[in-house]
Amino acid sequence: MTTTTFRSPRGRRLAGALQALWVRALLGGRAIEQGALDAFLGGLTTHPRAEVARYVRGLAARVTVITAVVLAVLHARREPGAVARFYQRFVGEADPRAVGVLRIATAGVALLYVSFENVADTAVLPRELARAHGAFALLQALPGTPALASSPEALAVFEGLSATVLAAAMLGLFTRITLPLGALVYFVCISLLRQPTWAYHTGLIPFYLLTFLALAPWVGADPGAALTLDRRAREPVSREAAGWVRFGWVALLFLPYVEAGLSKLCNAGPLWVGPTNMRAILFMDSLDPMEFDFDGGLLLQSAPAAVFVFLGLAGMLGEIGMVFALTHRWGKRLFPAAMIGMHAGIVLLQNVFFPDLILLLIAFYAMALLYDRGTGSPFDLSFAPARESVRDAPLARRRATRLLGVTVAVMGAFWMLAIEWFPFTAMQMYAKVRGPEVEYVELHERTAEGWRRGRPDEVFPSLLDGRYRLALRRCFDDEGPDPRCDLFLASYLEARGPEVAELRVEKHRWNFVTAPDDADHGEVIGVHRLRR
Repeated sequence: MTTTTFRSPRGRRLAGALQALWVRALLGGRAIEQGALDAFLGGLTTHPRAEVARYVRGLAARVTVITAVVLAVLHARREPGAVARFYQRFVGEADPRAVGVLRIATAGVALLYVSFENVADTAVLPRELARAHGAFALLQALPGTPALASSPEALAVFEGLSATVLAAAMLGLFTRITLPLGALVYFVCISLLRQPTWAYHTGLIPFYLLTFLALAPWVGADPGAALTLDRRAREPVSREAAGWVRFGWVALLFLPYVEAGLSKLCNAGPLWVGPTNMRAILFMDSLDPMEFDFDGGLLLQSAPAAVFVFLGLAGMLGEIGMVFALTHRWGKRLFPAAMIGMHAGIVLLQNVFFPDLILLLIAFYAMALLYDRGTGSPFDLSFAPARESVRDAPLARRRATRLLGVTVAVMGAFWMLAIEWFPFTAMQMYAKVRGPEVEYVELHERTAEGWRRGRPDEVFPSLLDGRYRLALRRCFDDEGPDPRCDLFLASYLEARGPEVAELRVEKHRWNFVTAPDDADHGEVIGVHRLRR
């Protein structure tokens, strides 16, 4: 049987066809923007032409990437002993205690997230703001779920039970039950937090990792068999099965970064790292309501263009480079640390905080340093030579490759089609090119002492991290103020009490190219008021 690779005649023809598809998509995107394909597109013309063209161009790029990856995998699998060589080079044996570290870190991060967030507060907000995103809509159809979501008292009890289950999973108690149950209750908690806001990405990766660890016993590696308070008799965990679980956990942590970087490259192309786009991203997040007020992005207002290009390149290439953290030992040393640094920079320059990812990346290093140092395994971050041979348990190999294959295939499909259906995502954060204008909103409240900045997150803890900014933007919809805007403002005004007499929402627009030194950062282009 002839194997299709890009080095064979058949593979070269296929590669040429993919390149032609990409070029035609680029030309087709230009034709869409010019309105030449409106009759062909039909209902899609209800969307802005620029958005449809951008999607078509990005889709062609993503299809090309996925096709190349699939062909490479199919070619590799046809080689005799391919899985065994993959195991030897990239997976390796693992101490079962390494899996215990990953269980403690994953359940611990999920526990911290549930403990610091206020899920019960979501029931206090106007129900008109609530929207069940993606798969959570299926749970909402179950009897009793709507009643739970609308009762602060019931949610407080549920939040306490969720924390108890996650604590048990972290400590290793009854993990065959507490890990899958913990993944379920954690999914409900993060879904409820997103109902009045949007399907944001903070706290999402721990759900992926919890779900994967809940399936680990099927591979032959119980995450609760080591570093546990549970002293019940357990089946021994083979080092081979533990190695597969370790590799799967790391892959689920690293691949979303690769998807995020490739989304920027495929959707926006090289222009994403341009100084105008990078300025727009940093200035917008510095001016919009966020969790922090560091304004670090605004401190770079007069910085040269090269600084912004460097930041863009470092971010995008660092994310894409996380694929080498799966395949090369030097990548494991370098890129996770670079991502920790990137997250620290994002906090200072954009006021966006991903504590879950920082802690999980630190846990990766802790696991490798505690249980892989000096072993010569693929996860040994020292400079020890690699082992010449490792074993590969057939049962763990078959089941693990199926589990990993299905997981990566699902992630790849959602990424390729750019589908956002919570909890599945194409990781398209900031994945489009912005112009020289930024628009942002501000909330002000009038008291007896005068005007001051409004902070809804002080009375609605579930809206931390500036998650109320979507409700503020609804005050300035093209068709007029969305009624949900006034509902939110009225609930905030009531919660503040008689101390606040009036609320004013302002929409600002700033062209940082024509007015780079504007101390007011633009002009007010819209005002919406609500008086007591």
